[in-house]
Amino acid sequence: MNRRQAVWTAVNGGSVVYHKHLYNIRHVDDAKDKCTLISLPYEWLVLNVPLSKIIAEEDYDWNDADR
Repeated sequence: MNRRQAVWTAVNGGSVVYHKHLYNIRHVDDAKDKCTLISLPYEWLVLNVPLSKIIAEEDYDWNDADR
C-alpha cells in the first residue's frame, strides 16, 4: 500500500489486513513510510508497520489458504 492509499483509508475509516488480521490505520508517518495500526476487536496498537506490509481489506483474498 502506498502513502496516499494509507492516508485515504485512515481518513475514511477503512480496514486493512496485516498478518491475516483486520486493523484500522491510526496514524501514517509520511517520512518513514510506516503507520500505526489498531486492531478492531481488541484495540491493540501495532507500531511502525511498513506500508508495504499492509493490504486494503477489499484487495485481500480471505479464501486464499496459501497466505
